[in-house]
Amino acid sequence: SGHDVELIYELADNMGYNVDLSLMPWGEALASVENHSADLVLTAAYSSGESSGLLHSIPLVNDQFVAFGTTPYTQIGELYGKRLAVLEGTGCISGFLKPYRLMENTTEYASISEVFASIEDGECDYAIVRYSVGRRAVASLPDSDIKAIGPTLLNNYVCIGVDPNQSELLDEVNNAIISASLDGTLS
Repeated sequence: SGHDVELIYELADNMGYNVDLSLMPWGEALASVENHSADLVLTAAYSSGESSGLLHSIPLVNDQFVAFGTTPYTQIGELYGKRLAVLEGTGCISGFLKPYRLMENTTEYASISEVFASIEDGECDYAIVRYSVGRRAVASLPDSDIKAIGPTLLNNYVCIGVDPNQSELLDEVNNAIISASLDGTLS
């Protein structure tokens, strides 16, 4: 469920396709496109090294990476020495955490629920996740003081990644996105 799933079903309907969705770790998703068992992947980062082997659709949304926690901060420099939690394989690792040399204090988790559990139990100080993902995770924790805190860490234009051998499919996806933009569906 969620924005990506609803949107891809809407786009597929507009293009006249039936869609079979599979939830899997990012590395497996890329491999499935590479070995031609999948035609496209959702939530590909527009300028990420992890998505560089794909054709990219028009960006769907700017879903920035932010820190969720309980203690406010105002500058990125305040994250040094803090214990950070992140979803394994996320573009935030190569786009933000590694370049800023923050991996030493970062723990990678297999699920968003584990990322937020590490904040709740005090194992980590901040969760570094996409705002849309963190907002949904916090909504499922009604008695928690965890919230989005501090500045945007990484702007991340999310798009649909298409098998490089299917440029015609990319054109169809882009046309469907434009149509969904014109009629307000994307918004």
